[in-house]
Amino acid sequence: MKKIVLFLFFCEIFCFSFAQNETNVSNGIENIIEDLSTNSESEVDYTQLFDELSDYLQNPLNLNLASREQLARIRFLNELQVENILNYRTENGDFLTLYELQLVEGLTITDIQKLLPFVSVKTQTEMKFPSAKNLFTRGNHTILWKTIFNIEREKGFSEVLDSIRNEKPNNFYLGDQYRHYFRWEYRNKNFIRAGITAEKDAGEEFFTGTQKNGFDFYSAYFQINDFYYLKTLSLGDFEAQIGQGLILYPAMSGGKSSMVLNIKRNEQIITKYSSTDENKFMRGVATTLTFQKFKATIFFSKKKIDGNISLYDSLENEIKEFSSFENTGWHTLPKELETKDAIDEEIAGGNLNYRGEKFNLGFSALHYQFGSSLKKDVAPYSQFDFQGNNGWNASIDYQAMLKNIIFFGEAAIDKGKNPAFLNGVLLNPAPQVSFSILHRYFDKKYLALYGNAFKENSKNANENGIYLGTEILPYKNFKFSAYFDTYRFEWLRFQNYSPSSGFDYLTSLSFQPTRRLNMEVQWKQKVKFENETIDSLRIKVPSEVNRKNFRYQIAFTKNKIWKFTSRLEISQYQKSNFTAENGFLLYQDVAFIAENQKFAINFRYSVFEATYNTRIYAYESDILYSFTTPAHYGKGFRTYLMFQYTPFSFFDLWIRYSMFYYTDRKVISEGTLSEINGNIKSDFKIEVRIKF
Repeated sequence: MKKIVLFLFFCEIFCFSFAQNETNVSNGIENIIEDLSTNSESEVDYTQLFDELSDYLQNPLNLNLASREQLARIRFLNELQVENILNYRTENGDFLTLYELQLVEGLTITDIQKLLPFVSVKTQTEMKFPSAKNLFTRGNHTILWKTIFNIEREKGFSEVLDSIRNEKPNNFYLGDQYRHYFRWEYRNKNFIRAGITAEKDAGEEFFTGTQKNGFDFYSAYFQINDFYYLKTLSLGDFEAQIGQGLILYPAMSGGKSSMVLNIKRNEQIITKYSSTDENKFMRGVATTLTFQKFKATIFFSKKKIDGNISLYDSLENEIKEFSSFENTGWHTLPKELETKDAIDEEIAGGNLNYRGEKFNLGFSALHYQFGSSLKKDVAPYSQFDFQGNNGWNASIDYQAMLKNIIFFGEAAIDKGKNPAFLNGVLLNPAPQVSFSILHRYFDKKYLALYGNAFKENSKNANENGIYLGTEILPYKNFKFSAYFDTYRFEWLRFQNYSPSSGFDYLTSLSFQPTRRLNMEVQWKQKVKFENETIDSLRIKVPSEVNRKNFRYQIAFTKNKIWKFTSRLEISQYQKSNFTAENGFLLYQDVAFIAENQKFAINFRYSVFEATYNTRIYAYESDILYSFTTPAHYGKGFRTYLMFQYTPFSFFDLWIRYSMFYYTDRKVISEGTLSEINGNIKSDFKIEVRIKF
């Protein structure tokens, strides 16, 4: 029977299958990242996510051997889809062909199109760990170099006399305007991984002055995976993630987005670190061991991080106190160099996990210690923030499955015994309907410096909220997605000096009548409270802030060579009874991929007019390991043009030019070191990759 059904669906699926080339897939990864960055209001480094998906691109995941954990790493699959794939395999036996994905409940044609490049169907047995002889000889090396710089000269790069520079040292950058990035990676399938990353930001010195060793930041890792009972051994730089993020989770992780069912954190514990955030990672040793249904992870990290020094003992040559962490990673001015590697940081922790067929339970603990004591100025809203030089967290996390329902959650406490809870449910009552529900409660005093759970607030504290999401396939080729999130803050917050509440929701309707045409309409609204000063009383009172956003997008692909994407986005901001502010962004994308896959072009032209409050963020295609989501505000247009050239299988070249042209100003970023005397701000990027 299964064979007959497969035959009936064969023609339809054959129509939307496409060539599995790296250029197409890289574009696909970018689309996934854009979905995840729907609510982003900053440029987030998605290097780790890009690496995870690229791993499966180079070594597609065998659906007949894939574990729940491996499937969960494909971020655009939600937990229900992962379970449906596993259940289909259990009920029907091994996949005979990728065409069978059409028969898995909850997978639309669009989902399968995204999934195809990252999976395979093979009957071979599981790959074995390489022999000692082949351990470091049969792997693949990748070397990458990129340089980025602004074309217009910023004020901080002005050429001045040494006497003037010495008189006002923090008015001028120490280095030149170039940002350099180097990366080397070795991999023997997924068994052996090693790499080095180095970066120098614009304005930092390079092989001169305070940077005699060249780059401002160096990172390295070595990792062994799947060696008998050794699941992972990581030496050097790594990231660790536990449970649902109440005590520990990497800085880049999913939150609210148009992927409304992706609310559960995935289960991977230890991952290599190859990004360029200079503070938010671990450096030391970590290992995960597995035995039957148990998995144990332990890790230790010791490194220096940036901090603003407030008390220094010159007799003992020791930093006694610091006033805040410094997370920019910029060391372009003398005052910024004073913060570099100022604070010693030690982190130790572990997790013991039991996994049954339908039930998973984990116990975790984390301890952190600083070489100096954090003593910050306390405002009413920040009086419960972390102070001192050490702390700890402990938690229990779980997951349970009952037919087509998945329960998950985590409960945690901190050093002060303050609690935090998060519980969620994913259910699939019908093949065309899925729901997600999540409740979180973080005590106002709860402290988790390294936590990053699903939340509205900037940290895991002072929040009580409920999230509801749904995905419905009402008719063929249609998909309706929506979420509603309501939350309350029982204590004061920055820019809000009273307890408050808020809500936001998103609705999205997409229509894909053919494999080449896709349309989407999206509406988003957020209502929160912020301070408003009453001049007559000289007090600040809470005032309702209402943000609305409308988006319409249409994408059309022609002959697998040309792709056209048009988007209109309108935003509105209104505070209390003040006049509403409005903004809009309209852009046209054109992408070209040569038939021989050796040459590709991406072009965008956009026009915009918006206030700062109605600014619109739009994700852009970029060179490898660069992620650009610029804010559009003011009045003008933006454009970029990117070339990718692959003359040989082992060599890639990217060149990208982008530009803001403002019609409402003659000076950009006036009054700052980034000031440009003119109305044009443009940058140039060039990148080379060699594989052998």
